[in-house]
Amino acid sequence: MLQLRAKAHLQTPPLEPVFLFLSPPDVPTLRKRLAGRGTETEESIRKRLDAARAEIKYALETGHDIVIVNDDVEVSKAQLEKVALGLEGWETCGDKLPALDVSQLD
Repeated sequence: MLQLRAKAHLQTPPLEPVFLFLSPPDVPTLRKRLAGRGTETEESIRKRLDAARAEIKYALETGHDIVIVNDDVEVSKAQLEKVALGLEGWETCGDKLPALDVSQLD
């Protein structure tokens, strides 16, 4: 019983979330990647593009702490690991958000 009370008094550190946006290099590349997989139906591609539209609008309007442009898998993976693990330099390892035209998703 004493052990339980002692644990109740322990303080947990506050959460410090990091808002990360994993961005396509551009809208045509996003479309090409979805269609090129050959695993998606037209309906599922449409749903994913609709979701992408909302996510991109959010990224453009509110911003994120870190943006990673997924144009090179190995580079993007290294950046994501750095952020996720809180490694030295994670705060500055991101990219600039590309000019994404959501009207191309219609």
